[in-house]
Amino acid sequence: MSDNLLSLIQSALGSDFTKLAGQFLGESVSSTQLALTSLVPTVLGGIAQKGATVEGATSLLSLVNGAKLDTSVLDNVAGLFGTNNNTVSSLMKLGTTTLVPALFGDKSGGLVSTLAGAAGIKSSSATNLLAMIVPLVFTFLKKYVAKNNLSASSLSSLLKG
Repeated sequence: MSDNLLSLIQSALGSDFTKLAGQFLGESVSSTQLALTSLVPTVLGGIAQKGATVEGATSLLSLVNGAKLDTSVLDNVAGLFGTNNNTVSSLMKLGTTTLVPALFGDKSGGLVSTLAGAAGIKSSSATNLLAMIVPLVFTFLKKYVAKNNLSASSLSSLLKG
């Protein structure tokens, strides 16, 4: 599961994402890349853990479909960082208020601390990167589920695989 979905998500984010996110956060490309190398698999792991049972996958699908995730953002991820574009701010707000707490609960603070220390970025940058990546991964998942017509049971099987 993780290798397949991981590579699909990395492909969906595009090759410029690391550079653009680093500029947005005020961090170097290399530090941002290091953070993303740890963060994206961690987010996928959290999703896999949450969706390992049919009940968990049902909850996950409800969260994915209930959140106001616009799958068209994946058509132009670089556009998130455009001038006068509030898309990244809206995405991060959704991440902070809904998706990060639903996925990581009270463990998000520890995740931010570990990510900042391991990647050598500011805690605020780690917080913002988490708030950005979780909704993007959920958006990818929403698009993937719709494209492949996955039920809770089939999503659970995919995540367990």
